[in-house]
Amino acid sequence: MIQVKLQPACSSIMYFDAVKGGRTSFTTESDVLIGQLSREEFTSFLKDNNLVPYHDALKSYESGEIVGRFESIE
Repeated sequence: MIQVKLQPACSSIMYFDAVKGGRTSFTTESDVLIGQLSREEFTSFLKDNNLVPYHDALKSYESGEIVGRFESIE
């Protein structure tokens, strides 16, 4: 599983179709949107939203803006 933490402002323009449960499967904690995705969901989520993993950050392919973070969890 991969834990994804997104900036709420960016999440309103993202597609969650690849994630089981969609947007509702994410919770909000300390003004951060948090979800746990399988590797397949994570890969599809990145592709659907034109995101690029960079170290532990998720960056927009077009702007280079960091829109969130991710980490592997057991």
